Amino acid sequence: MNRSKILIIRAFSIVRPYWRSLAVILILHLIAAPIFLLKPLALKILIDSGFGNHALPGFILVFFPENFEFTFSTITVLAASLFILTSLIESLYAVAIWVLSISTGEKMVISFRTILFNHIQRLSLKHHDQKGASDSLYRIQYDTMAIRTLFIANLSPIIAALA
Repeated sequence: MNRSKILIIRAFSIVRPYWRSLAVILILHLIAAPIFLLKPLALKILIDSGFGNHALPGFILVFFPENFEFTFSTITVLAASLFILTSLIESLYAVAIWVLSISTGEKMVISFRTILFNHIQRLSLKHHDQKGASDSLYRIQYDTMAIRTLFIANLSPIIAALA
């Protein structure tokens, strides 16, 4: 088995305890497009039904009595309310994905740092004399963040884009 396959298998074994959080992050990335497509809907309703003579979409008519009179001002208020609601949903989405990504990513990095630190402690003193202690510290501090970058910043958006 070549070295890159071994590294990939090891990386997946490190993130295995976080598969639920990673799945939720992936689902959030998948529903991003429909969420961000809601904002132009408010403008479409205003232009088509407020300025034009198209009927309102059926999913909006469900919320009103059957013989409700839709005037330009009610359609404008409806479109503005839908725009505000959509902005609120987008903000909640952004906060949710940010909090979940940061917390999961930091947990993965800490787990990886623990594994790497335990491995470095088992290395011989000769290795540390040849490489230097700064090399080990650098790897613990900076190289471990690559696992967060790989699985959260890169893999989830790529899978969501392919779906």
